[in-house]
Amino acid sequence: MANQQKSSKARRVLSDHKQVGKRFIPPMVEVTGGVEGLDWIEQMLPELLWLGLLNDTHSTRGPSLSVSLMKAAKETTGESPKDWFATTSSYLRLSEQQQRAVVTSLTHSGDLEPIREALAQLVSLYPECPFRFLFADLSTIALEAYEPDVEVFKAILVSLMNRWEQPATLAQASAVYLGFVSGMLKVMEGMALANFPEISKFPTTEESMIVAGSVRAAVSIVFGIEQGSKASPWSTYFWNRGFELQPCHGTWLR
Repeated sequence: MANQQKSSKARRVLSDHKQVGKRFIPPMVEVTGGVEGLDWIEQMLPELLWLGLLNDTHSTRGPSLSVSLMKAAKETTGESPKDWFATTSSYLRLSEQQQRAVVTSLTHSGDLEPIREALAQLVSLYPECPFRFLFADLSTIALEAYEPDVEVFKAILVSLMNRWEQPATLAQASAVYLGFVSGMLKVMEGMALANFPEISKFPTTEESMIVAGSVRAAVSIVFGIEQGSKASPWSTYFWNRGFELQPCHGTWLR
């Protein structure tokens, strides 16, 4: 009986989606065609990579750590709900004083060290990363003690390159979660995103695949509104720096 109820619920949610192969396309994407010119690898991945790194390092604790950082940033800036602090570039808005306040807040909550653990390789390999302020009290030698490894970092990055696979989908889900917690995103009852917790089961259930489709759509739309169709300075720097790190094997970046 329980399985029949779940199947019936999934069919109701699925009724407004279009299935293309194994993918379920939300109506907002089918109607609008998505966000024109928005590229997952070139533009979006560098911005949301930190969420994937948190998930890769801390598994199910990753989203809560991202919320802790987002809340610390919002508290020190007093910004409105529309500012979700999900993109790496959004942390460039913090002044030095605000950066110090964020670090202090994370230190008191006990979340600074696990966040550093997840982001250390990114900051070590990319000196201009907007998250470098999280390591401001560490010397260069201390930061290098996290032992940055290009091959390890590369493996995580490559795992996130397919937007439809689990690692990238869960990174995008973390971004949507930040939207919910910040108050930026709200959904009506009956929409696929109203069943957001189902994303934790992706891709093992049909319903989780439906929710995943809406997660990607929501991220694309909000990302497009916030940053437009051009790559941010951080995204451009990220890929250029990647080629510097592996000049003879740059094709893995594309």
